[in-house]
Amino acid sequence: MGQTFANITVKGQTQKTLVNYLKNLKRNAYVSPSVVDFVVVYDEEIEADLEELSNLSIQISEDFNCLTFAIFVYDSAIARNASRLLKAIAQMPAKQPIVIKKTF
Repeated sequence: MGQTFANITVKGQTQKTLVNYLKNLKRNAYVSPSVVDFVVVYDEEIEADLEELSNLSIQISEDFNCLTFAIFVYDSAIARNASRLLKAIAQMPAKQPIVIKKTF
């Protein structure tokens, strides 16, 4: 069995905005920089609780009136077929260094 992980992709918000928002909620999370208008939130609590993943995704969407996409992978071995897509994304030229920021 592979790894289990979860994240929330948020459209139309900045890293700084989401870091401050999650700090105010007392969340332990890492937040990616904005890439093509998308930011990814890696929150500690959503990793182990599907309901928490759903709740946080909905809360962000409602509070910012934006689209969110919640992802939960129970067994990454299943996701290995997506490796070609991930490799293509990794090879995309970056306009700036990607710096992941934490909220704790």
